[in-house]
Amino acid sequence: MNRTTKQPTTILKVGLGLLVLCVALPAGAQFDSLSGWLRMAQNNNREIVAAKSRAHGVGKEVSIDPALPDPSVTGGYFLSPVETRVGPQQGKIGVSQKIPWPGKLLQKKNIARREHDAAREGIREVEAKVFSEVRSAYAEYYAVGREIEITGDNLELLQRMESVLLSQYATGAAAQVSVLKIQVEMAMLEDRLRGLESRAVKLRQSIHVLLGGDFDTDIPFPSELSPLEVPTDTQHLVNQ
Repeated sequence: MNRTTKQPTTILKVGLGLLVLCVALPAGAQFDSLSGWLRMAQNNNREIVAAKSRAHGVGKEVSIDPALPDPSVTGGYFLSPVETRVGPQQGKIGVSQKIPWPGKLLQKKNIARREHDAAREGIREVEAKVFSEVRSAYAEYYAVGREIEITGDNLELLQRMESVLLSQYATGAAAQVSVLKIQVEMAMLEDRLRGLESRAVKLRQSIHVLLGGDFDTDIPFPSELSPLEVPTDTQHLVNQ
Protein backbone atom coordinates (compact mmCIF):
# COMPACT_ATOMS: atom_id res chain seq x y z
CA MET A 1 0.00 0.00 0.00
CA ASN A 2 2.85 2.33 0.88
CA ARG A 3 4.56 1.51 -2.42
CA THR A 4 1.40 2.49 -4.32
CA THR A 5 1.12 5.87 -2.60
CA LYS A 6 4.81 6.71 -3.05
CA GLN A 7 4.93 6.00 -6.78
CA PRO A 8 2.92 9.07 -7.90
CA THR A 9 5.03 11.23 -5.56
CA THR A 10 8.23 9.90 -7.14
CA ILE A 11 6.92 10.55 -10.64
CA LEU A 12 5.88 14.05 -9.59
CA LYS A 13 9.35 14.75 -8.20
CA VAL A 14 11.01 13.56 -11.41
CA GLY A 15 8.67 15.69 -13.51
CA LEU A 16 9.35 18.77 -11.40
CA GLY A 17 13.07 18.09 -11.61
CA LEU A 18 12.92 17.96 -15.41
CA LEU A 19 10.87 21.16 -15.46
CA VAL A 20 13.40 22.96 -13.27
CA LEU A 21 16.21 21.67 -15.47
CA CYS A 22 14.51 22.98 -18.61
CA VAL A 23 13.88 26.37 -16.99
CA ALA A 24 17.47 26.50 -15.73
CA LEU A 25 18.91 26.04 -19.21
CA PRO A 26 20.22 29.36 -20.51
CA ALA A 27 18.52 30.91 -23.53
CA GLY A 28 21.79 30.76 -25.45
CA ALA A 29 22.28 27.03 -24.87
CA GLN A 30 21.19 26.36 -28.43
CA PHE A 31 24.12 28.47 -29.64
CA ASP A 32 26.73 26.47 -27.74
CA SER A 33 28.33 24.87 -30.81
CA LEU A 34 28.44 24.85 -34.59
CA SER A 35 26.16 21.79 -34.64
CA GLY A 36 23.58 23.78 -32.66
CA TRP A 37 23.76 26.60 -35.20
CA LEU A 38 23.30 24.13 -38.07
CA ARG A 39 20.28 22.53 -36.37
CA MET A 40 18.67 25.93 -35.89
CA ALA A 41 19.29 26.88 -39.51
CA GLN A 42 17.91 23.57 -40.76
CA ASN A 43 14.68 24.07 -38.81
CA ASN A 44 14.18 27.84 -39.04
CA ASN A 45 16.11 29.34 -41.96
CA ARG A 46 13.60 30.99 -44.32
CA GLU A 47 15.18 29.65 -47.52
CA ILE A 48 15.28 26.09 -46.20
CA VAL A 49 11.73 26.29 -44.83
CA ALA A 50 10.48 27.61 -48.19
CA ALA A 51 12.26 24.80 -50.08
CA LYS A 52 10.73 22.20 -47.74
CA SER A 53 7.30 23.76 -48.20
CA ARG A 54 7.61 23.55 -52.00
CA ALA A 55 8.70 19.91 -51.82
CA HIS A 56 5.82 19.12 -49.47
CA GLY A 57 3.31 20.67 -51.86
CA VAL A 58 4.65 18.71 -54.83
CA GLY A 59 4.72 15.56 -52.70
CA LYS A 60 1.00 15.87 -52.10
CA GLU A 61 0.39 15.87 -55.85
CA VAL A 62 2.44 12.68 -56.20
CA SER A 63 0.45 10.90 -53.50
CA ILE A 64 -2.88 11.72 -55.18
CA ASP A 65 -3.89 9.23 -57.86
CA PRO A 66 -4.76 10.87 -61.20
CA ALA A 67 -8.52 11.15 -61.49
CA LEU A 68 -10.70 11.16 -64.53
CA PRO A 69 -11.86 14.56 -65.79
CA ASP A 70 -15.18 15.80 -64.42
CA PRO A 71 -18.17 14.64 -66.49
CA SER A 72 -20.02 17.25 -68.48
CA VAL A 73 -23.81 17.63 -68.53
CA THR A 74 -25.70 19.10 -71.49
CA GLY A 75 -29.38 19.91 -71.85
CA GLY A 76 -31.92 21.77 -73.92
CA TYR A 77 -35.62 22.76 -74.08
CA PHE A 78 -37.79 22.63 -77.18
CA LEU A 79 -40.20 25.49 -77.90
CA SER A 80 -42.58 22.98 -79.39
CA PRO A 81 -42.76 19.26 -78.69
CA VAL A 82 -40.65 17.07 -80.94
CA GLU A 83 -42.16 13.82 -82.10
CA THR A 84 -39.98 10.78 -81.62
CA ARG A 85 -40.67 7.08 -81.84
CA VAL A 86 -41.23 7.03 -78.09
CA GLY A 87 -43.54 10.01 -78.17
CA PRO A 88 -43.33 13.81 -78.01
CA GLN A 89 -40.41 15.38 -76.12
CA GLN A 90 -40.20 18.82 -74.48
CA GLY A 91 -36.42 18.78 -73.91
CA LYS A 92 -33.32 16.68 -73.73
CA ILE A 93 -30.46 16.11 -71.33
CA GLY A 94 -27.16 14.27 -71.75
CA VAL A 95 -24.06 13.30 -69.76
CA SER A 96 -20.62 12.74 -71.29
CA GLN A 97 -17.38 11.53 -69.74
CA LYS A 98 -13.92 11.87 -71.31
CA ILE A 99 -11.72 8.88 -70.64
CA PRO A 100 -8.04 9.59 -71.43
CA TRP A 101 -5.66 6.86 -72.48
CA PRO A 102 -4.02 5.08 -69.52
CA GLY A 103 -0.63 6.27 -70.72
CA LYS A 104 -1.60 9.91 -70.17
CA LEU A 105 -2.52 9.24 -66.54
CA LEU A 106 0.77 7.44 -65.96
CA GLN A 107 2.68 10.26 -67.68
CA LYS A 108 1.04 12.81 -65.40
CA LYS A 109 2.05 10.74 -62.38
CA ASN A 110 5.64 10.46 -63.60
CA ILE A 111 5.88 14.21 -64.22
CA ALA A 112 4.70 14.91 -60.68
CA ARG A 113 7.22 12.40 -59.30
CA ARG A 114 10.08 14.03 -61.22
CA GLU A 115 9.02 17.44 -59.96
CA HIS A 116 9.02 16.08 -56.44
CA ASP A 117 12.52 14.64 -56.87
CA ALA A 118 13.70 18.01 -58.21
CA ALA A 119 12.13 19.79 -55.24
CA ARG A 120 13.88 17.43 -52.81
CA GLU A 121 17.17 18.02 -54.58
CA GLY A 122 16.44 21.73 -54.25
CA ILE A 123 16.24 21.29 -50.47
CA ARG A 124 19.71 19.72 -50.43
CA GLU A 125 21.13 22.53 -52.58
CA VAL A 126 19.64 25.24 -50.37
CA GLU A 127 20.81 23.46 -47.22
CA ALA A 128 24.35 23.15 -48.60
CA LYS A 129 24.44 26.89 -49.39
CA VAL A 130 23.00 27.94 -46.03
CA PHE A 131 25.21 25.54 -44.05
CA SER A 132 28.29 26.96 -45.82
CA GLU A 133 27.20 30.48 -44.87
CA VAL A 134 26.54 29.38 -41.28
CA ARG A 135 30.01 27.83 -40.95
CA SER A 136 31.63 30.96 -42.35
CA ALA A 137 29.63 33.22 -40.02
CA TYR A 138 30.45 30.97 -37.04
CA ALA A 139 34.20 31.17 -37.75
CA GLU A 140 34.11 34.94 -38.29
CA TYR A 141 32.04 35.50 -35.14
CA TYR A 142 34.48 33.37 -33.17
CA ALA A 143 37.43 35.40 -34.50
CA VAL A 144 35.76 38.70 -33.62
CA GLY A 145 34.99 37.43 -30.14
CA ARG A 146 38.61 36.43 -29.60
CA GLU A 147 39.85 39.82 -30.89
CA ILE A 148 37.48 41.62 -28.50
CA GLU A 149 38.69 39.50 -25.61
CA ILE A 150 42.40 40.01 -26.40
CA THR A 151 41.96 43.73 -27.04
CA GLY A 152 40.10 44.10 -23.76
CA ASP A 153 42.88 42.29 -21.89
CA ASN A 154 45.52 44.51 -23.49
CA LEU A 155 43.53 47.62 -22.63
CA GLU A 156 43.21 46.48 -19.02
CA LEU A 157 46.97 45.88 -18.89
CA LEU A 158 47.71 49.37 -20.22
CA GLN A 159 45.30 50.87 -17.66
CA ARG A 160 47.30 49.22 -14.87
CA MET A 161 50.55 50.46 -16.39
CA GLU A 162 49.08 53.96 -16.63
CA SER A 163 48.16 53.86 -12.95
CA VAL A 164 51.72 52.87 -12.05
CA LEU A 165 53.26 55.55 -14.30
CA LEU A 166 50.97 58.23 -12.89
CA SER A 167 52.11 57.32 -9.40
CA GLN A 168 55.74 57.46 -10.52
CA TYR A 169 55.16 60.72 -12.37
CA ALA A 170 53.73 62.27 -9.20
CA THR A 171 56.98 61.46 -7.39
CA GLY A 172 59.17 62.46 -10.34
CA ALA A 173 60.28 58.87 -11.04
CA ALA A 174 58.70 58.80 -14.52
CA ALA A 175 58.66 61.26 -17.38
CA GLN A 176 55.46 62.82 -18.68
CA VAL A 177 56.16 61.50 -22.17
CA SER A 178 55.89 57.93 -20.85
CA VAL A 179 52.43 58.64 -19.45
CA LEU A 180 51.31 60.29 -22.68
CA LYS A 181 52.58 57.37 -24.75
CA ILE A 182 50.56 54.89 -22.67
CA GLN A 183 47.45 57.09 -22.94
CA VAL A 184 47.78 57.30 -26.74
CA GLU A 185 48.07 53.53 -26.98
CA MET A 186 45.02 53.18 -24.71
CA ALA A 187 43.00 55.52 -26.94
CA MET A 188 43.96 53.48 -30.00
CA LEU A 189 42.90 50.25 -28.29
CA GLU A 190 39.60 51.82 -27.20
CA ASP A 191 38.87 52.87 -30.79
CA ARG A 192 39.72 49.37 -32.01
CA LEU A 193 37.50 47.82 -29.34
CA ARG A 194 34.54 50.00 -30.37
CA GLY A 195 35.09 49.03 -34.01
CA LEU A 196 35.17 45.33 -33.13
CA GLU A 197 31.99 45.62 -31.06
CA SER A 198 30.23 47.41 -33.93
CA ARG A 199 31.36 44.65 -36.29
CA ALA A 200 30.06 42.04 -33.84
CA VAL A 201 26.62 43.71 -33.82
CA LYS A 202 26.39 43.56 -37.63
CA LEU A 203 27.55 39.95 -37.64
CA ARG A 204 24.96 39.09 -34.99
CA GLN A 205 22.19 40.52 -37.17
CA SER A 206 23.34 38.45 -40.15
CA ILE A 207 23.52 35.33 -37.97
CA HIS A 208 19.97 35.88 -36.74
CA VAL A 209 18.79 35.94 -40.37
CA LEU A 210 20.75 32.77 -41.21
CA LEU A 211 19.47 30.86 -38.19
CA GLY A 212 15.93 32.21 -38.46
CA GLY A 213 15.94 33.01 -34.75
CA ASP A 214 14.48 35.72 -32.57
CA PHE A 215 16.33 39.03 -32.87
CA ASP A 216 15.83 39.60 -29.14
CA THR A 217 17.94 36.53 -28.31
CA ASP A 218 21.57 37.24 -27.50
CA ILE A 219 24.15 35.14 -29.31
CA PRO A 220 27.29 34.48 -27.25
CA PHE A 221 30.64 34.25 -28.93
CA PRO A 222 31.67 30.65 -29.63
CA SER A 223 34.06 29.32 -27.01
CA GLU A 224 36.01 27.17 -29.46
CA LEU A 225 36.48 26.60 -33.15
CA SER A 226 36.60 22.92 -34.07
CA PRO A 227 39.14 22.05 -36.78
CA LEU A 228 37.65 21.24 -40.18
CA GLU A 229 38.29 17.64 -41.14
CA VAL A 230 39.30 17.36 -44.78
CA PRO A 231 39.12 13.80 -46.22
CA THR A 232 42.23 12.69 -48.07
CA ASP A 233 40.54 9.86 -49.95
CA THR A 234 40.04 11.03 -53.54
CA GLN A 235 37.07 8.73 -54.13
CA HIS A 236 35.40 10.04 -50.99
CA LEU A 237 35.86 13.59 -52.24
CA VAL A 238 34.28 12.65 -55.58
CA ASN A 239 31.32 11.07 -53.77
CA GLN A 240 30.90 14.18 -51.63
